[in-house]
Amino acid sequence: MLKYIKLENFLSHKDTYIEFSEGVNVFIGKNGSGKSSVIDAITYALYGKHGRGTNTNIVMHNARKGSVILSMYSNGREYEVYREFNDKGSLTTVNLRENGKIVAVGGRARKSAEEEGVSKMLESILGLSYDDASIATIIRQGELDTIIDLKPKEVREMINRLTELDKLDKAYVIFKDVLERFRTRLKDEIGYDERDLERIEKDIGTLNNEVKELEIKKGELTTRKTKEEERKREVEDEIKKMEVLKSKYDEYIHLKDSLSKYITNKKDEYSRKYLEIKRIIEEGNKMLTIVREDDSDDRYNKLIEIEKSLEQRMNLERLKDILTKNINNNKKEIDEKESILIQYNSIEKVEFDLYQISKMISDVNKEITEIDEEMGKMRKALEDYETMIDKGICPTCGREVSELRLEEKRDHLMEDIRYLQKKKEEIKKREIEFRELERKRREYENAQREVEKLRRELEKKKEKYESDINEYKKIEEELLPINVYNEYDIVKIKKEKRLVEEKRKNVERAKGWLEANKIIDENSLNKLKQELEETNDILNRLNSNKIEELAIDHYLIELINRITSIKHDAESFNMEKYNSLRLQSKSINDNINSLIYELGKIEDRLENDKKKIGEMKLIRERLIESSRYIELFKNIREDIYHKLLPQELREWILDEISHKASEYLSVFDINISTILLKEEKNDITISCHGIADLDINSLSGGEKVAISLALRFAIAALRGANNTDFIILDEPTMHLDQERRRSLVKLITKLAGYENLLRQIVLITHDAEIFEDADIDNIVKFEKYGGVSRVSVEK
Repeated sequence: MLKYIKLENFLSHKDTYIEFSEGVNVFIGKNGSGKSSVIDAITYALYGKHGRGTNTNIVMHNARKGSVILSMYSNGREYEVYREFNDKGSLTTVNLRENGKIVAVGGRARKSAEEEGVSKMLESILGLSYDDASIATIIRQGELDTIIDLKPKEVREMINRLTELDKLDKAYVIFKDVLERFRTRLKDEIGYDERDLERIEKDIGTLNNEVKELEIKKGELTTRKTKEEERKREVEDEIKKMEVLKSKYDEYIHLKDSLSKYITNKKDEYSRKYLEIKRIIEEGNKMLTIVREDDSDDRYNKLIEIEKSLEQRMNLERLKDILTKNINNNKKEIDEKESILIQYNSIEKVEFDLYQISKMISDVNKEITEIDEEMGKMRKALEDYETMIDKGICPTCGREVSELRLEEKRDHLMEDIRYLQKKKEEIKKREIEFRELERKRREYENAQREVEKLRRELEKKKEKYESDINEYKKIEEELLPINVYNEYDIVKIKKEKRLVEEKRKNVERAKGWLEANKIIDENSLNKLKQELEETNDILNRLNSNKIEELAIDHYLIELINRITSIKHDAESFNMEKYNSLRLQSKSINDNINSLIYELGKIEDRLENDKKKIGEMKLIRERLIESSRYIELFKNIREDIYHKLLPQELREWILDEISHKASEYLSVFDINISTILLKEEKNDITISCHGIADLDINSLSGGEKVAISLALRFAIAALRGANNTDFIILDEPTMHLDQERRRSLVKLITKLAGYENLLRQIVLITHDAEIFEDADIDNIVKFEKYGGVSRVSVEK
């Protein structure tokens, strides 16, 4: 049931609020007063659609945005849907509240309302799509009798949708999917469905035969494994006896190898030592000679003194050149600045200061503004005179005026405007003169600042000029006592200095080398020569073939003694026999492992086969039970959802609609007593009966409207027990005479309270007189002023 609707800038409704009451609600007003716009607002709020095509023109002219709020009750809950749109009619915000709490949202900033689920949720709440609502609940102007023009197949589809019988057809189709999903889930869980029972029995028999064969093979492999384990024990006993001698053999080989490596390392060590001592002796003789013959210090000190004197003179000469350049540059800058100073002093002085000039410009601009304001008023008055002369009507009050002296007043006004325009031009010239005076004053003030700046700079430059000249004279005096060398002398001094420096470096390197190698004099070299002879003697012993001469240190002595003590036992070990026994043991061990592996595979296969047999038996039991359920499901699907239940329900629904429609039709007092809906070959036909059977196509317009109303009320009454317990009729009396219109009102008021099936009826009409003396719960009057619809409640 509808509770209220609020429209803001929706079509012709700027700010409209309508509260619906239970029972009959009547919207009365002239055509075009905005009654049908409320239906568009209701469907727009519920479905985002309306009967005017696109949403481009739903917003009121010149409005930036609009909105619709619809509140209603359904199944004991209160719902409120809010939709807001911009000046192009595009949705910007939508939300749905259930008992004050938002349950769905949408809009341009997020996703569309359909994607967010607002419209789909409302469709689910009402149990009607937009198209179904247009047939069963919201009947627009001119669409009332479309129900009887439907084809039989379309009538069946409409009845199925509105009474939700189509859900049984869907359930019949869905039930097949349910069976397939049951089979799919069964197959996903156990890998089979009920059609695989025969194959399962065959697989169980195959697995039982395989288990018997594997048990026999397992016994054979176990016997072979026992024999190989006995052979292994015999070979391993013999190997253990030989391993005692092998341990000494391995030690002997290891010790000999260690001896060889140690001797080799010692040879390398003493060879390197011999060569290093020899190199130091040779290099030491050279370094001692270099140090003894050194005489470079005196010559180097003398060259340093000459170089210092030369460097001092060169520095003074460079400084002298820099001062000469600075003196010339400063003289040039002083001359340039004095010339600029003369130019600035020649600029003409302006007597007025900037504040006075600015005041004069401001006064002139004020005069121009006053003239512009006066001319604006005169031009407005001139337009009024032109309007009065042309139309004879005052543009302010709208009254007629006499043309006497209007043209004369207009001409005087035009003369005054020309005078003011000329005066404005003269004042403009004065403004230009003042602007030029302001420019000259600024130029003069800038010149004065530059003059002061130049004077300060000149004073600094002259001071620097005098200082540089004094410094130049001082350098001339310092240069007099310093010796002068020509260019050839300078080159020769530098070359000799480089040679002396190189000799000094060689001496320092020689001293450093001698110190690093701890050589002080000839005695140090003699000690190194003695060490060289001792090292050569050790190298000769290490190259000897006699083992006793190799004992040059404690480690070699112990190593040689150990080799001698185990030599006899080590040489009695037979490696070929030992390796043969090891290979035999490995071969036996490989055979045993192979047998163990084969036994493991057989045991795994036995375990898997037995496990599979148990699983197959469980699957067989599960499939036998599932096949019984599937057969039961097939019978339910065929009998309940396809044959018995849909047919019986459809027959009951058609009987109810026919009975209700015939009952409502009797109120109109026409020559039709019965409306009959009948199903034949999956189609539903609508027929009318009175004294004789009647062809619907031969009925008058009023009779068609009466039949259509009766059918729609019957369908609405049948659906009233569902979620939608209201119906909206737009101009349903269009083809009815006065008496039948009043009969329609009686039928509507009766239906509104009939067995509590329809709690609310909204009737939109321009026939106010048919509701006189009628029991109407709520009358809303519509009027339009200046293109804006306004509503008022009369009852």
